Amino acid sequence: MALLKEGRWKEAYYLQWQDVEKSYEILSKEPTASSDLKMAVDRERKTYQALYPLNIKAHNLVYPTYGIDQIVWILEAIIPTLFVIAIIFMLTQLFAERYQNHLDTAHLYPFSKVAFAMSSLGVGVGYVTVLFIGISGFSFLVGSLISGFGQLDYPYPIYSLVNQEVTIGKIQDVLFPGLFLAFLAFIVIVEVVYLITYFFKQKMPVLFLSLIGIVGLLFSIQTIQPLQRIAHLIPFTYLRSVEILSGRLPKQIDNVNLNWSMGLVLLPCLIILLLVVILFIERWGSSRKKEVFNRS
Repeated sequence: MALLKEGRWKEAYYLQWQDVEKSYEILSKEPTASSDLKMAVDRERKTYQALYPLNIKAHNLVYPTYGIDQIVWILEAIIPTLFVIAIIFMLTQLFAERYQNHLDTAHLYPFSKVAFAMSSLGVGVGYVTVLFIGISGFSFLVGSLISGFGQLDYPYPIYSLVNQEVTIGKIQDVLFPGLFLAFLAFIVIVEVVYLITYFFKQKMPVLFLSLIGIVGLLFSIQTIQPLQRIAHLIPFTYLRSVEILSGRLPKQIDNVNLNWSMGLVLLPCLIILLLVVILFIERWGSSRKKEVFNRS
């Protein structure tokens, strides 16, 4: 503690590393010790081992105060909960405005429904992008004003379900891929809410179904076992990008397929597929209207 108070980080972390190393050696030989306890001690010793050569003050990643750490925390704690609910409310309001008194106002515009759909989706994605960048930028700014920018190479524990071990990566290993996966998942959400609105038209049913279908699935993954087996195929799971990239969520639900590579394949494919479906039904609906109008 005296070394930490004096700011002699390298010496302090070396001593802590050696101390935890001894504890780990004793614990690893103890047959009754739980695997979770062994893993926690292993994570601690490897963290000190990684901090030792950096010679910097340790960051509190649970209650972060640095800019970069704040973004990771926002990605983990706020984006998959309050932020996604707010986005669903906003998208419901945006897309349901099209239907007034059981009338599809898209017919009143001097361009096709396909063009209208593309425009609406573009606005939806634009809103999400601005808000997503806004909340990330704000959290980074607040953290930077409190303690500084932080470091991209700060040690970050990552659990490998395949190898059954903890490794120490860098916080940038979850920051940039995490932002990208979450953003792709939000584009899928824009398209899903658009489709629900197309079929149900009224705000309350659309909002209810969107919340159940998106937020419900997102939170049910933790408790419903059949969903855990297919969690890697549910696009909304990737809103929990930090938990996925750190290996914590795959470990909790025992799903080795839930990873960066799967998200990088699944989400773009779904975005394209849903876009094709939306444009098809809009074009088909417009053609049907014209046929009915011509017959009359």
